[in-house]
Order: sequence, then C-alpha cells, then structure tokens
Amino acid sequence: MIDRRCPILFFVMLAGCCDGGSRPAQRPTDGVEPRVAALVRQMEREAGPRSAWNSFHALQSMGPAALPALKQLTRSKEAVLRRGAARAFAALGASAEALMPQLLGLLGDADREVRFTTIHALPRLRGPYGGAVKALRGRLRDGAQKVREAAVEVLVRLAPKQAADWFRQDLGQRDPGVRATAIRGLGLLGPPALPVLNQITTATHDPDRIVRYEAFDTLVRLGPSAAAAIPALTGRIDDQRATVRLGAIRALGSVATTQAPAAVALGKGLTDSDERVRDAAGAALASMGAAAAPASAALVKALDDKSHHTRAAAAQALGAIGAMDAIKPLTGRLDDTRFDVVLAAGEALGHIATAHPAAIAVLRRALSSTRPQTREGAVVGVGAMGQQGAWARTRLKKLADGDDSVSVRKSATRALAAIGPG
Repeated sequence: MIDRRCPILFFVMLAGCCDGGSRPAQRPTDGVEPRVAALVRQMEREAGPRSAWNSFHALQSMGPAALPALKQLTRSKEAVLRRGAARAFAALGASAEALMPQLLGLLGDADREVRFTTIHALPRLRGPYGGAVKALRGRLRDGAQKVREAAVEVLVRLAPKQAADWFRQDLGQRDPGVRATAIRGLGLLGPPALPVLNQITTATHDPDRIVRYEAFDTLVRLGPSAAAAIPALTGRIDDQRATVRLGAIRALGSVATTQAPAAVALGKGLTDSDERVRDAAGAALASMGAAAAPASAALVKALDDKSHHTRAAAAQALGAIGAMDAIKPLTGRLDDTRFDVVLAAGEALGHIATAHPAAIAVLRRALSSTRPQTREGAVVGVGAMGQQGAWARTRLKKLADGDDSVSVRKSATRALAAIGPG
C-alpha cells in the first residue's frame, strides 16, 4: 500500500517512461549506514514504481544520513532510481557543491526523464551553480524537446545574462529544435531579445512550425516593445496557413496598442475563414480601445459573426471606440441568444451613451424588456455610464428590489453603486 502522506515530489518523479540506457549496478560503499544500505539493496531488487515511492520516502526521512546511498543510486542500472535520487537530493536541501559531480553525471544520462528530472532538481539545491550552468549549456541542444525546454527555464532563473548570449548564438543553428528553444528562451527573458528582434520576426517565416510558433509567442511576450515588428506581422495576415494567420493576429494584439495599420490588419482578420483567427482578431481589437477605430466598419459586420466570442469581442471594441454608427446593430445584439454577447452589447451602448444620447433611448427601452437577459444587458450598460447613468436610478431601484430574475436584481444593485448616491 502506498503511503498517501508521501510528498507529491516523488509522484512526479515516477511520471514518464524510460527511453533507454542502463548503468552497471554497484553495491553501496562502506560509508553507507547498514539500515540505509539494506534499503538500497531492496530498492535495486524491487525497482518498481510502488516500491520506489515508499523507499524514497523512507530515505528522505533519514535526512543527511541518506546522502551516501543517494549518491550510490545515481549509478543504479534502473532509471527510476536514478531519477528518484536527483529528486531526493533537492528534497533534502543538500549542498549543490557537494553533490555536483553526481548531478552533472545525471545531466548526461541516456534516459531523457532522468535528464529532465535532474535539470528541475538543480534550482532546489543550495548553490553555487557554476558547474551546473556550464553543463546546462549542452542541454540546450539536447535531442529531447522537453529536456531543452527544462534547460531554458532553469538557465533563465540561474544565469540570465549567460543564457541570453547562448540563446542569441543558437538562433543560427541548423537544428530547428535548437532554434525554437533559443527563441523560447529569449521570450522568457524579455528585453534581451530586442537586439535580435529582426531575427525573431524573420523566424515567423521559418519552415518549421514549432520555430514559427515560438517566434510568434515571443513577440506576444515582448508586447509593445516589439512594435518594430508590426509591418512584418501585418503581412502575415494573408498567409495560406491558418496557424500562421492566428500567430500573427495574436502577436499584433499584444505588440500594437495604438498603431492604425495594425488595427486595419486586425479588422481584416475578422473576415477570416477560420473561426479561431476571427475570435483572436476580435479580442485583439477589444484590447486596443479607441485605437481600434480604423476597424470600425469591420467590427460592425462582425456583430453578425456565427461565433459568439467574435460577436462579444466586436461589441466590446465598438464600445471602447464610442462608435455612434454602431448603436443600431448593438441594439439588435441585446436580444442575442448568447448571454456574453448581450452583456457586451449593453456595456458598449453604455460607453457610447456618455457622448451620444441616442444610445440612452435604447437602454431606456431595454430596461423594460420582457426578456430578463435583455434587461440585464441594459442594466450593465447603465452601470457603465457611471454618474451619467443617474437618469435611470428610479428604474434600477425597482429592478434591484423586485425583478423576477435574481441575476437582474444583483446587476441592478451593482449599477446603482456605480452611479453613486443621489
């Protein structure tokens, strides 16, 4: 029976499968206490997941006395035991300096899960990490993607300056996996990626889909600081591959917060044949606020999109723009079959109503609708007006006190609070 009190640390240790590799078994040295030596012998005889779970828990409870045995287990023929030894070193809070030879050996283990586990165990040890950082450089070119990504994450934490130099160097590697890993690392670092922004932008054209994905994702992470990439990204909107168009749209939504050319390109994305692209374009425009004005016409058309995500995002964007010509189509969305669209339309009308009284008339009628969802959309719209929504205070009080819908009553109460006392 597995002891359920065992730390989850060792359950993670057992995940994954071995991909080969064995080492000659060695018996514990004379420096290992008899009780520990006996446990190690049992572990090597019964190196299954269940016995490993319980045995490593027992070793961990022995504290520093278990370190000699754990060192021995790093040379076990069983990958599950080598993997567990790396985890146990970290769990005991041992000195990285004292255990570095053993851990560096595991970084080159034939089993990818052992390498992966060892990399993630390193930051949990007490430093110094000099030798580990140099060894991790080699793991950036590991044949296993998960190992490369683990090395990136740990290097970013332990040695960001060195890591930045290595990532930039690897952008020119022939192996697409190594290039993708380098771009990923630069995205995690942020500003150190800007000197090679052109290379990252160019990587959105890479023939390897993983490299392209990491390039787009890094531009998303960099945000407005990567505004120089906007012209290149707008050119990717017409790519034949939906995944490329989606990546470009996501990146533009993060990079371009005020750029008119980006808004036009995103507006074009609202007509894409792929629903994911349209949804992303709508969300990106909604996040741009008033800067999305060049896409107003496309946003109005998007209110009729078959995707409720796109309709809701379009309504939000039109409200932020304050587009008067959107009042009529937004009025129709107050009766939408999807509640998220109704609420977005109501809020948009509320924002527009602060400058255009015609929207107030729409909200006034909707507050008396026989459909509770429509009433709640109007209530949200009045609340979005803030103090300017005082004209509806009497009606909101009635709704808050006696509407048949609990949701409407709660929204009316919040709207009254937004308007303020009076």
